[in-house]
Amino acid sequence: MNLDADKIHTLVFSSKKQQDIEHFYYDALLSLRKKYPNKLNSISVIQKDDVDLVKHYQIDTFPTIIVLNGQKEMVRVTGERNVDTIQKELEAAYSN
Repeated sequence: MNLDADKIHTLVFSSKKQQDIEHFYYDALLSLRKKYPNKLNSISVIQKDDVDLVKHYQIDTFPTIIVLNGQKEMVRVTGERNVDTIQKELEAAYSN
């Protein structure tokens, strides 16, 4: 995965078995995208069967969102959460 060093990247790790809770993550991202359009222009959805990336980022819970500044991890949100909690946890990364 080619990640620009001077850019914010949002990686969403998805599993077909967890789609019933993943919509909370997407709703939070859509809401944050309205507030931070310049920082949420690089969103990648990575499926559970992309074993190399799942292993590289040490993903063991789905869904997971990782926000990177270049290749440096800024925040990681995992598992079942509500929209407000996800937004609050991600907001710190996008507001800087």
